[in-house]
Amino acid sequence: MTLSIKSSLRRYLGSTWASAIFDSLRQLIVANLLTPYQSGLCASFMSIPQIALYLNMGLVMAPSVLVPQYQSSGNEYKVQRFKNSILSFTCFSTLFLFLALCLYAAFLHKIPYFLVYSIAAGILIFATQIYLFFLSNYSAALNFTALSWVEFCFAGLSFVLQIAAVYFWQGYGFWLGSILAHLFILIYTGRNYFKNNRYQAVFDSELIKKATPTGISLLISSVGYLPFIIIAKIFIAMTLGAIDVGYFFLSIIVISKIALAPKAVAGVILPRMASLQSTRANSKETFALFYKAQLLSFAITIIIVCAGWFLLEPVVRFILPNYIQGIPAAKIILLAGLPYSLTDNASRFLIASKLIKKFIFIIIFTLVTQIAVSAYLYHVGYTITSLSKFFIWLFSCYALMLNLAVFIESRQNKP
Repeated sequence: MTLSIKSSLRRYLGSTWASAIFDSLRQLIVANLLTPYQSGLCASFMSIPQIALYLNMGLVMAPSVLVPQYQSSGNEYKVQRFKNSILSFTCFSTLFLFLALCLYAAFLHKIPYFLVYSIAAGILIFATQIYLFFLSNYSAALNFTALSWVEFCFAGLSFVLQIAAVYFWQGYGFWLGSILAHLFILIYTGRNYFKNNRYQAVFDSELIKKATPTGISLLISSVGYLPFIIIAKIFIAMTLGAIDVGYFFLSIIVISKIALAPKAVAGVILPRMASLQSTRANSKETFALFYKAQLLSFAITIIIVCAGWFLLEPVVRFILPNYIQGIPAAKIILLAGLPYSLTDNASRFLIASKLIKKFIFIIIFTLVTQIAVSAYLYHVGYTITSLSKFFIWLFSCYALMLNLAVFIESRQNKP
C-alpha cells in the first residue's frame, strides 16, 4: 500500500471505531430504555428505509466510483451533469416512496403507532439517501479526513438526540432522535456540497442507466450484511413475532460492529482500485492491494470476535438484562463475522474491475438460497439461535464465491 493510502486508512479506521463506540453505546442504551417488543417493532419498521435504498438502485453511492472515472477523462461537464442527475432522481423517487407509504398507512391501517412509525420511516427514506449521496462525494474526492469527521459527528448527534428522545417518548422518540440527527448533518454536508457544486434540475437517463449496475453493486457491497439481515428481520417478524425480532436485535448490533473494519478498509481502497483498473498495466498492483486488504480485514475481525466472545455475555447481563435470551444467537453471529470479513473487499474488487454482472449473480444466488433455507426452517421449526447458525454457513458460501471470482480474474489478468 502507498503512504497516502496507509495514512487515509489509519484516519478512517480511527474515526470509524470512534463512531462505532458512540453507535454501540447508543444502541445499548436505547435497547435498555425500550422493551424487547418495542425495539423489535422499531427494528422491523427500520427495514422500510433500508429496502428503499434498494428500490432507488443504490444510485446515491455511484459517484464514489464513477466520478473519479469521469474526472480522469477530463470531462468536468459530464461530472456535474452526472451528479445533478443522481440528486434529481433521488429527490423525486424518495418523495414518491414517502407519499406512497403515507397513503398506505393512512387508509389501510387504523393503529395509531403504525401511521406515525410509517411517516417517520418515510422521512428517513429521503434523509438517509441524501446523506449517503453527500458522503459518496467526499469519497469520490478522496477527502477521507472530511468523510471521517462527518461520520463521527453524525454518530455523536445520533447518540445524544436519540437517547434523549427515547428517554422522554419511548418508541416515538426512537424516530424523532434519528430524524433530527439526519436533519442537522444534512444541513452541514449540504452546505459544503453546494459550495463546490452548482445544482440544476436535470435528468440524464443515459447516465443514470449506466450508473445503475454500479449503484446496485455498491449498495449491496457497502453494507454487505444488510440484505441478509433485512430478510431475517422480516422472516422472524412474520413467523415468531416482534419480541423475537427484539432479541435478534442483539445479533444485529454484533454483526454491524464486526462489519465496520472490512467496510472501512474497503471504503478506502475502492477509489484507488477503480483508478488502477483504468489500465491493464496496473493489474498486478491492484491484486496486491486486494490481498493486503483481505489480510488486514481478517486480522482485525479475529481480534474483535475473540474480545466479543468473552465480553458479550457479561455486558448484556449487566446492561441489557431483558435481552438475555438473545445471547446464544449473538455469540454465534460473532463466528459468522469471520467469513463475512472476507466479503467486502472481494465485492468492491469485482465492482472496480467492472465485473458487476458476476457480483450481482453471486449476491442474488446467495439471497435466494437464504430465502429457500428460511422457508425450510419455518417448516421444521426454528429459533433465532438456529437461524444464527445458518448465517455461518451462508456467509462462508458467500465469501467463497466472491473470492473465487477474484482469484479467477487474477489468473486471467496475470502478466
